[in-house]
Amino acid sequence: MMENAWIIPLFPLLSFLILLLFGKRLKDASAYVGILLTLASLVYSLLVLFERFTEPTFKTSTEWLRIGDISLTAGFEVNQLNALMLVIVSLVSFLVHTYSKGYMHGDERFPVFYAYLGLFTFAMLGLVISPNLLQTYIFWELVGVGSFLLIGFYFYKEEAKAAAKKAFIMTRIGDRWSLNRDDFIILGNKKL
Repeated sequence: MMENAWIIPLFPLLSFLILLLFGKRLKDASAYVGILLTLASLVYSLLVLFERFTEPTFKTSTEWLRIGDISLTAGFEVNQLNALMLVIVSLVSFLVHTYSKGYMHGDERFPVFYAYLGLFTFAMLGLVISPNLLQTYIFWELVGVGSFLLIGFYFYKEEAKAAAKKAFIMTRIGDRWSLNRDDFIILGNKKL
């Protein structure tokens, strides 16, 4: 089960893609697509957590890109902490999806909201199982994009635009400070 934990973030990504392509046709049913696929992530996360009680840490990676002597890898890792975090993130996301069905009911951009939730959930779950700094950075940036889209959902309101812009700027400053305070960045197995 743990060797297939990479599937957990793919359920919300599938939700995002389905709602992006077919959301206008699905209308209110788009909530059920988001809720069911997030529930699938939650169930799979629980299975991974229970298996983690009896199995050792699982980590896999493969070479993604080689530039000279530098090897960039891609993969995932399941240990005690991120197995628990998979459950927490997918549970909270499932509850948000469920609550949003009633809260956002009647909004003309209802499927778009659920698509954004799917993207945000995908990014958070991908961040949790990232085994290296490069993947962590990629998923962290996707979390920032998802936050920006959700905060600025009502883009025609000045308050929403200002809040989205503020969140985007603050996360960019925080991201850059955390990366620049060190003298090096670890990519794959090499230090630059």
